[in-house]
Amino acid sequence: MKNINLVCGVLLAISVISCKQKNSVDGDHYKYEKISWKSCSYNQQNDHNVTSLKGNEIPLDCSLPDTTPYECGTLNVPLNWDDIHGKKIALSLKRVKASKQDKRIGTLISIDGGPGAPSLDFFKNIYFSADWELKDKFDHFSYDPRGIGNSAPLSCFQDIEKISPFIPKSEEQFLLLQKNVQELRQSCVDKSVNLLNYINTESVVKDLEAIRVALNEDKITLYGVSYGTAVVATYAHRYPNNTRALVLDGVLDRSLALEEIVKNDISALKTVYDKFLDYCENNPKCGLSRKEINEILSNLKNEYHYNLNGEEKVLTKSEILFIISYNLSSESRWDNIASNLITFKEINPPFKINNIFDFSYNKFRSIAVPYYAVTCADYPKFNINWDKYSQLRKIANDILPIFDGNINILQTVGVCSGWENSASKPLLTEHKVTIPEKALLVSSENDANTPHINAKLKQKQIEGSKVLESKDVKHGLFLSSSADKCLNNSVTQFLLNASYSNINLNCK
Repeated sequence: MKNINLVCGVLLAISVISCKQKNSVDGDHYKYEKISWKSCSYNQQNDHNVTSLKGNEIPLDCSLPDTTPYECGTLNVPLNWDDIHGKKIALSLKRVKASKQDKRIGTLISIDGGPGAPSLDFFKNIYFSADWELKDKFDHFSYDPRGIGNSAPLSCFQDIEKISPFIPKSEEQFLLLQKNVQELRQSCVDKSVNLLNYINTESVVKDLEAIRVALNEDKITLYGVSYGTAVVATYAHRYPNNTRALVLDGVLDRSLALEEIVKNDISALKTVYDKFLDYCENNPKCGLSRKEINEILSNLKNEYHYNLNGEEKVLTKSEILFIISYNLSSESRWDNIASNLITFKEINPPFKINNIFDFSYNKFRSIAVPYYAVTCADYPKFNINWDKYSQLRKIANDILPIFDGNINILQTVGVCSGWENSASKPLLTEHKVTIPEKALLVSSENDANTPHINAKLKQKQIEGSKVLESKDVKHGLFLSSSADKCLNNSVTQFLLNASYSNINLNCK
């Protein structure tokens, strides 16, 4: 893709006008609102801030090429969808209208993963990587879900450093983690008033329906990646007549028992880790053999102190193994992982660290609190005791002992075991969906973050859906830099035609 000169714009003040209701949420007669859009450009000053729930001012900005007819807006929705006449929050919206309005199909809404990741960078990448026919025929739309980015963002008096120990190895550590998590959560309640109790996927889905009505669309086309697939699947379940076509890329499924979820996650990681070892064994660029990699991981110190831009930082062994396990799912990062592993062989300080570790862990920290808020509210079954947690660690270690249980699902369950949420709205995990239109599930056999079996499970739940299979080592395949032409063309044609005709479902 050609180099793009990025610019900064700001979200402008807009007027919100009531519109005729096209649908209702769970039978409630809610007076939906519509959006007044205004363009964002580089020359505009940051002359408008949206007020958060607490009353704090939140500066808003956008970064897109200056030649793009980019629009920003907000939409007010109930904080609590069970109290539609109560407090409102503002969702931050972005779109680029179809370049050929006479051939316009409708609105394509992209929903990012996490949960916890703001949508702007994701939206930018999706739009500028998309085929021109998609740009010609769709209004491209994205938004920050509630509690995230610029949509009434959740804020806390404490930060993610409170999550310690990162992965508990004993009952004493487990109880300490629970205590620290409870203090972190309370600091979020204290700073964000009641917002925390209403950050959950069921509310996000109702927000999405409000967006559809505000856009004046009878049906919407949805593309979700990772956690975004849970939003898409739940929306299709709640509003099956309001969807034109669905793409679920890197399918998230939590319908099984926790033991099976851990087993599937760690088995997928083992598959990819073995491929990484084979890659290094046969590629001089890696600089390490299979034996050397296993030795380095086995002999990691408990802590590594380093200086970055004048700031003293610490990485623990658990954090290092966690970061490696998460980043293995992208083959494009393997050389970077290998170069870091070589660094860990250094005997004497100063310890130097390159971008993947600092970037990945800082990115994780930046989205961690909303990630826990949403995930722990969605899945009460993640709130378990030490005996259950130790059983899950044993399952993981029996399959892939080199990571010592330092994987995403165990880290998440550990936190959720202390993240008590009496106002949680459990997310429907098994979507019994019969939709009048089509759903395409995009999945790789080599995705360590959302295992391939997830797509197979979801296919059984969404009647008439089909799985597009790949062997790429990547989480989130469509329009990624490493995605092959077969996959991109197939998904593009499906989005355009809402049909399985003339698309290749086998892109291995």
